[in-house]
Amino acid sequence: MKKVLFLLAVVSLLVSPVVAQAQDQPYSGPPKVIRIIREEVKVGKGTVHEANETAWARTFADAKSPDNWIGMDSTTGNNEAWFVSGYDTMSDMEKRTIQALNTVPALRAIDTKYSSQDGEFVSSTRSVVAVYRDDLSYQGLKTNVGLFRYLYVTTVRVRPGHESEFVEATKISRAAHEKATVPERWSVFEVTEGMPRGTYLIFEPLKSMADVDAFPQTHGKVYQDAVGDDGRKRLRPKRSLQPTRTSGRLGMQKPLSLVRRKAPKSPQGISDTSMNTRGHPGPAPVRLPQQRIFNLCPQVSDWYQS
Repeated sequence: MKKVLFLLAVVSLLVSPVVAQAQDQPYSGPPKVIRIIREEVKVGKGTVHEANETAWARTFADAKSPDNWIGMDSTTGNNEAWFVSGYDTMSDMEKRTIQALNTVPALRAIDTKYSSQDGEFVSSTRSVVAVYRDDLSYQGLKTNVGLFRYLYVTTVRVRPGHESEFVEATKISRAAHEKATVPERWSVFEVTEGMPRGTYLIFEPLKSMADVDAFPQTHGKVYQDAVGDDGRKRLRPKRSLQPTRTSGRLGMQKPLSLVRRKAPKSPQGISDTSMNTRGHPGPAPVRLPQQRIFNLCPQVSDWYQS
């Protein structure tokens, strides 16, 4: 089944029956497995793409599809639409997507119709599967995404061999958030298929853009005190050996010349690469993280998997 997600798009959430349904549903926490369909929308095709997705979602809902998704579109970065579905297990995902399409002719016909039309509006698609990491999340189990307007999505790609450093840094940040009672929440998902190993997606719901304005204040002195000197020391990037020269014939290399590099420090004594302005682990053990804002789009969602 094509659409699977847990986030996306524009439109007033207050007038959508989808949101009303999300509010009525008992909330049981983030799904253990999510599948994300990422579509890069062609320039000038946003309106017709949204219309096609809206009809697709409503038709699937009328056909009582066992699969559900939430849609959203980007306000920053590439012009993308994401569709997210949540599942208990990989087997559950297979049952509600592949098996459903193969056993219910009506769903297959709907999927074929709208996916062929969708090809006129998007330039590329990617399917991503990720698993929930409760140990790295902050108040994730208390977050009903259906009650929010935006999602702040951070994509982190951990350098090979540095996974343990990333996990340690995230847990330090989480502990400081808990100690300082920072008024935010985020759910971490580790990508298992569809993107390079070591990729993590951090979803933080926002009620308005004012939440973004508040990031520096909510991670000010109280939060920094909660991190503490020991936490800052552990968050600083470790010195690493960097190869500076290779030579020789194909298949043969001379010994590398190695240098040690120190990470620069900020005036407060915190490494510039240890944490970003929101208090999350920065690119110490990771490649530069990408941070984007998405509008949650109930009109292109089959149902909020809340």
